[in-house]
Amino acid sequence: EDEPPADFQIDTFDDVEIVEGDETDVEVTIENDGGQDGEQTVTLDVEDVDELEQDVEIDEGDTVDVTFEDVATGDLEPDTYDMDVETEDDSASAELEVLADAADLSVTLDDIEIFEGNTTDIDVEIDNDGVADAEDVEVELDIDDGEITVDDTVDVDSDDSATVTFEDVETDDLEEGDYDMEATATHDDDEASDDATLTVEEVDEEEEDDEGIPGFTAGIAALALLGAALLALRLRNEE
Repeated sequence: EDEPPADFQIDTFDDVEIVEGDETDVEVTIENDGGQDGEQTVTLDVEDVDELEQDVEIDEGDTVDVTFEDVATGDLEPDTYDMDVETEDDSASAELEVLADAADLSVTLDDIEIFEGNTTDIDVEIDNDGVADAEDVEVELDIDDGEITVDDTVDVDSDDSATVTFEDVETDDLEEGDYDMEATATHDDDEASDDATLTVEEVDEEEEDDEGIPGFTAGIAALALLGAALLALRLRNEE
């Protein structure tokens, strides 16, 4: 009785991620589940790219990695593209994602609370989730619709973050209340921003008066009263 013919089954065909302008290798793992050695043509079809073929020989029961080298993806725009691979016996699909060769910035600005009459430090965090480094990112902090504006520049590597600290921001003239803050990061055509609130609290003068002399706590007051009592007792005994 004859053994069953070769049966080329696709074992692994994974998604691929590249940066725009790059060519790529696409790898497919194929197993011969049949009862005989065999040779078949394996076809790779990438959306908007010419179809590619390879003749592959696989012994009975063996598995091989088939690599389509330097697939001409260099002209593809940033997007997601379908990929299909076929043998005579099986087929499978995956996706090719083309990423823009650019930075992808985001900004984090947290709420802050201060007392009247004080300056403050304000941190702005810049994240770059893109595939390109971002040099000389312009970071601007605006408080109360432009009443207070400060700016700086920072470099943020790909898949990294950086924190800009604006020191001693001149908030000491602001009266009690809530003020809108906006932090903006700009790099080439990429701009990101975040909003937060600066809360200025009134200084409680009554609490200041109740506190009295700095460091004069209840414990010290008790000791002072005890000392006075002992002194009075000593004077009475001397009489």
